[in-house]
Amino acid sequence: MSVVIEQERETPRLYILSGVHQGGVAPLGSHARYLIGASTDGDIVLRDQDIAAHHVTLELDADKVRLTSHADQVNIERRPLLAPGETYEHRLPFTFSVGSVRMRVAGATHQEKPAAGLAAVGSRAMLPVLAVLLGSLLFALLYIPGMASETTYRPDVGIDRRATPRVAIDVVREQLKTKLIEAGLGNLEVDAVAGQFNVVGEVSEQARKQWHDIQVWFDRTYGASYQLRSNLTLAQAPELFIKAIWLGEAPYIVADSGERRYQGAVVANGWVLEKIGLHELVLARNGRQHVLRY
Repeated sequence: MSVVIEQERETPRLYILSGVHQGGVAPLGSHARYLIGASTDGDIVLRDQDIAAHHVTLELDADKVRLTSHADQVNIERRPLLAPGETYEHRLPFTFSVGSVRMRVAGATHQEKPAAGLAAVGSRAMLPVLAVLLGSLLFALLYIPGMASETTYRPDVGIDRRATPRVAIDVVREQLKTKLIEAGLGNLEVDAVAGQFNVVGEVSEQARKQWHDIQVWFDRTYGASYQLRSNLTLAQAPELFIKAIWLGEAPYIVADSGERRYQGAVVANGWVLEKIGLHELVLARNGRQHVLRY
């Protein structure tokens, strides 16, 4: 009897070998499609100046990769340029260039060293742009550099971010906190360790754009020196059923159960009844307020 032993396949990865995001590594699914370009509606966003909004589509099928060009300057190693609309298929590992950015799709054991003379930007060099919503409404806005990203912007022309002097981490932290406060996100906590900033807290659906803009600002200003990561919960409005409100001395509400709830009481999912006013209720949780007007 013969026994066939199948070797476990390596998870393919996309390695950024040159450009603004050099040194970045993105794990890829073995049967997946990724739109690569400068626009944030894609899956992988590149910030280099010569990248089109939707430059290429990368498709993986087991050990094969299929590259479809949507713009000029798509080059496959040892092959002619791939014209817009053309598709090329190859087995892994696979090396190609989009504009001035050289990339390689391979398993972990086939990583290719970056081109000589280019300094690595760091592990955050590139990120899926997806805001991943989990069952707990946790969303990780990670830049694959920023996979934290992004509106359709590109770095300022003529500025070499790799040559930018490294600003002290305490200074960057204070500037980040100030930006958060100005955007109405002062409830978010910022921790800085070993060149990486971690932001934790709750963000409302309405405030997600402000958070996104801060990520873009951070990546433009300090992306060459520091990483910005987030562990944010998408806050939902509290469910509160009220039968009546007493506005006299020692105000209280009458909950759906008939119980009286005074200021300071926990009313729903950790929300605290912070204030009972003449025209509004103010609920608070984790430094964030929610106002119910009547």
